[in-house]
Amino acid sequence: PALTTSKSLSIVVSPMPAAIGNTNDGALADIMGASWINAGRFQAPGNLTLTMMRAKVGGIAGKYKCAIYSDNASQPDRLLGSTAELSAPGTGWQSFPLTSPLVVTNGQFYWLAIWSDDGNAQTFYSGAGTLRYGFYSYGAWPDPIITTGSAAINYSIFATGPTLSLPFVANATVNEGALLTVTNTAIAVNLPGTLNYQLTVAPAGAGISSNGVITWTPTESQGPSTQTFTTVVTNSGTPVLIATNSFLVTVREINTAPAIVLPASTNIMALAAWSAQASANDSGVAADSPTFAL
Repeated sequence: PALTTSKSLSIVVSPMPAAIGNTNDGALADIMGASWINAGRFQAPGNLTLTMMRAKVGGIAGKYKCAIYSDNASQPDRLLGSTAELSAPGTGWQSFPLTSPLVVTNGQFYWLAIWSDDGNAQTFYSGAGTLRYGFYSYGAWPDPIITTGSAAINYSIFATGPTLSLPFVANATVNEGALLTVTNTAIAVNLPGTLNYQLTVAPAGAGISSNGVITWTPTESQGPSTQTFTTVVTNSGTPVLIATNSFLVTVREINTAPAIVLPASTNIMALAAWSAQASANDSGVAADSPTFAL
């Protein structure tokens, strides 16, 4: 008989970190020119660990780089973090990894800056915002920075942290003795270190690989039943993030044919009474009693 059971599925995934800055896809372009540092003022929406900056820029043959400055009386002030250079990018959103993670404080204001050595450099923007700019010969980021001009535009530039999540996994059904394989690979973005998987809740015999692939072959004694699988994944770097999800597996009872055991061959006399005992090994449903017939 097949067991049919339904239960609600519970999925818990670590939240996506917020971003500081303007994530809108700006359609208007501001020509920065060479050597002008442009910085937008933004408020941190939470206590964030930032590892990446993103900006929508125009394609150039030269280089862009980004930085984050502190705020002092609504002016950019001290250098807090910076990125590596990006050479000859195309037009569109570009990624600038920070050289080291930067923690920003909820409610505090920060300045997200972008700089180029190319006279054709431009950054896209959307709507009104607070922008300051200053002229510096392209090279090391000034610390502190002094800006001489302003504009009421909102650059499409933001900074964000790493993300870690596990996919939605649907409930499954498997027969006794059949191999179950479930791909439960995490999605990690800008996350340092390697991923480590663990099944914190699972039936005996189940395992998970270093790539998040779950395998299990239920035994006769494990069916019929409904089993819970809970996966936890973490990273080995800093900051450490955790993601988890759960799903159910229903094991169906399979009534396998019994194996008959016959007595050894023998010789008997004609017209002589003879009897022998046959037996059967039944690995199927425990409640079944095998019957014999010639």
